[in-house]
Amino acid sequence: MPEKIFVLGFNGTDHQTVPDDWLSQIGNELIVFGQPHYFQALDVPASIKKVHQSSFETGFEKALDEIGRSNSSVLLLTSGDPGYFGPIRRLREKFPNTQLIISPAPSSVAVAAARLGINHEDATVISLVRKDPGGGLDLIQQLVEVGCEKLFVLTPSAASVFDALQILAASHLHPYKVDIFTDLGFESECHLSGKIQNATVPKFTLPEATYCILVCQALSNTTQYNQSNQSNLTPSHKFLQNNFYPAAATKATKRPTYTARGTMYTKPEIRDIIIAKISPWNLPHEATIWDLGAGSGAVGLDIALIRPDIKLIAVDKDPSAVQLIQQNAKELKLDVQTICANALDVIGSLPEPSAIFVGGGSIEVLNQVVGRFGSSVRIVATSVTLEGAAKYRQLLKNQVMVQIYATSALGISGNRLDGYNPIFISWTDTDNYV
Repeated sequence: MPEKIFVLGFNGTDHQTVPDDWLSQIGNELIVFGQPHYFQALDVPASIKKVHQSSFETGFEKALDEIGRSNSSVLLLTSGDPGYFGPIRRLREKFPNTQLIISPAPSSVAVAAARLGINHEDATVISLVRKDPGGGLDLIQQLVEVGCEKLFVLTPSAASVFDALQILAASHLHPYKVDIFTDLGFESECHLSGKIQNATVPKFTLPEATYCILVCQALSNTTQYNQSNQSNLTPSHKFLQNNFYPAAATKATKRPTYTARGTMYTKPEIRDIIIAKISPWNLPHEATIWDLGAGSGAVGLDIALIRPDIKLIAVDKDPSAVQLIQQNAKELKLDVQTICANALDVIGSLPEPSAIFVGGGSIEVLNQVVGRFGSSVRIVATSVTLEGAAKYRQLLKNQVMVQIYATSALGISGNRLDGYNPIFISWTDTDNYV
């Protein structure tokens, strides 16, 4: 296995050099991975022998296996920014102890937007590359149904482009202007443009290309649709509409039942309020959430059902609680990282979070979390005691006391109200809080 993997983003030319500061680290032999036309554009000094070239076309996972068997320097050639729908996340998973040295270039999304003279920060971006195409097309369908106005689709083939165009044409909601780019940044770059109107797809003839990028912009008469339908969108659809990663939120239609320690778990109605304060549908794609003092894990697992792309880290010092979390996660087929430890001992080594939930009434943990992050991330905490609530209010500034009553049958006489214990929910304000 190589000690270092060099990842080079192409800068959109037919001539690409290796950064000077890499040459002394690479040595005399180099294994190169990438697309065939990248090999042709790569310029390395004659003193470095390219002992092998391998195309991702044979399969990305096969290429990763080849990398793992290598003792030579490895150079990966990618388009644009390798951390933006690129191979970095998979490399981190496959080679956690290998140093990645990365030189990014402008992403294909940024380049395509520049070609069109438009901004892309308000666009939804979907990649169909190295993914189940059916799942990606389902996401496009969801976005179209809620009136997405600007969409970038990265596709592995012309066939995927036409599948996406057919979905747009079948929506009947509004017309789209569509632009298709192939071989973006090279001399062979091709740009085709047209409009989808009256459920008709323009007749495009695409050249043979490994990757294409499709840019869809709703025409101006869609503005009224989006404004008038905003109030009717569910939270998950608002999440889609706000151009974050499209979660599979609509799949969790039945509330799960969690195994817990007696009555020591957060009731479902209370979880709804806590999750609303965390607002997971507005967190970035693949965000990290800490669940500290997780107990049965009910709050974090509910969030993972809403946002399966999120990395959930559940921490509890009680081994039996950690076993419960693992059991509940397994039953729901959720991938959750569990840590059996005092949260005070481990939070300094956890990856940076976008949101934190502090359960279990630990003022010491909350003090450390607030001292480290302030209001830069969303922090939500719960307390069942008046003394704890007062301290939480001072730290987090916002607080509500929630008292829930549930109806239950009282024999043949009728129904009565059974009250849950009151709970105080406190939270921070952040710049992106919804």
